[in-house]
Amino acid sequence: MNDPNNCGGCGVQCPSGICREAACVPGVQGDGGLPSDGGSGGDCRPACGSTERCCGTTCVSRVGYALGGDGRSDPSFDSCNGCGIACDEERASACSIPGGAAMGAPRCMCGAIQDQCREGELCVSQAGSFTCVSTSNDPRNCGAPGNACAMNESCIGGACQCASAGVACTGGTACCSTGCVDTMTDAANCGSCGNVCGAGETCVAGQCLCGGTEACDRPTSGTFGASCGEICCDGACVTVDEANCGGCGTTCTGEEDICGVPLAIIPGTPAEPPSCGPELGGGFPPTFRTACGGGGGFPGLGDGGLPFP
Repeated sequence: MNDPNNCGGCGVQCPSGICREAACVPGVQGDGGLPSDGGSGGDCRPACGSTERCCGTTCVSRVGYALGGDGRSDPSFDSCNGCGIACDEERASACSIPGGAAMGAPRCMCGAIQDQCREGELCVSQAGSFTCVSTSNDPRNCGAPGNACAMNESCIGGACQCASAGVACTGGTACCSTGCVDTMTDAANCGSCGNVCGAGETCVAGQCLCGGTEACDRPTSGTFGASCGEICCDGACVTVDEANCGGCGTTCTGEEDICGVPLAIIPGTPAEPPSCGPELGGGFPPTFRTACGGGGGFPGLGDGGLPFP
């Protein structure tokens, strides 16, 4: 593809001796090189330095950016594989010698340590460095460099696809476990996949609302007390307590029952919906619960508080 003697077609010779992307480009003439590169050596006087190769009568840089930078505009890129034989712009970012100029012949590389990409891959700048990507299956470069698939979508054959739907999600919909959904209105995926609105609530503009206007507080747990939040009853947010525990009008009736949520070490941790039950449940491992409001308490004490003021 970059042969200056067959550039873009059999027998098409480049006057400059440089063929790039099947087209002749201006540059130095000659077919020389360093003996270690397989070239004839040329006739450069004075002799070229260790980081140069002799092409005809001109010294050309052998090494571009050894540290992985973008060396495609450096003269070395156009003569990396020999005088006038350029690297492939799509598969390489620079011409360099890994380990330093004294260690072997220069070669086309993608990034600082990786050889040029394989056929079918592209060398792209990603997160500040060059790397090889396959646009047929890379969700960050699907079909073209920089074309990122939406969250939860995969890249199949160069096209983004939501596995649960079998197609790419369009029209502002999101890829969730049930398919492409509108997270602005779906009460089972409100605002994001898996965010389920509570009983009586509707999803409005990606937010769970009670009565279409009010957002009820969600339950949170902690070590020394929990906030059991609110539930939507008859179009209004009602504080969760033992008279409305886990549901409107649901009363805790057991002798040892409290209205609470599972224990959590970190205060403010999102909790499961509150329900009625004992502070210390049976089984192994035991189930610890912390009461709603009232300063909480340490599970098992039975008095809703720690044994100090």
